[in-house]
Amino acid sequence: MKLEKAKYLIKKLMKEQKYKYDYINYIDSQGLPVDITQADTLHYSFCEISYINELQLSITFKTNHFEVLIFPDPILIDIENKDSAIFLINYINNYIKIGRFYIDTKSFDIVWRGNNISYEILEAFPNEIIEESIISGISYFIDISYSLSKLIKGEFNIKEACGYIDAVWDII
Repeated sequence: MKLEKAKYLIKKLMKEQKYKYDYINYIDSQGLPVDITQADTLHYSFCEISYINELQLSITFKTNHFEVLIFPDPILIDIENKDSAIFLINYINNYIKIGRFYIDTKSFDIVWRGNNISYEILEAFPNEIIEESIISGISYFIDISYSLSKLIKGEFNIKEACGYIDAVWDII
């Protein structure tokens, strides 16, 4: 599968997935709107996610694969709650099967990064790849948003936050 076909297929499949995005931007390296065939990154924004103001999704197209990053806006973590947030994210990473959450300890950004997916795999399993590489990341953020929000606000301690994740994912 060629890069242009992969971009078209992902755009088409994103219209059909279960979470409805509020808007999409096609931008180039200078931040200007461009035709999808010229864009190296697609940016989707999902507003009104419970406990998160906005969830942003970036799909970056490389020569042979694409990469997915999902992150909340605005930044949720600060210096005071960094350590407990890192503990919770590490706890969550023990249970998720696809992708990983990361916290940038300098900017305090939290991000879910999917696995790099080759265009050949996308062509062979398009619906499964969108579900596993994109929709799972959004679902993970929705699942953890309450617990993470309560932890960051000081309304949950780390044991309560992890316990909530256990209950949501029926880990016990």
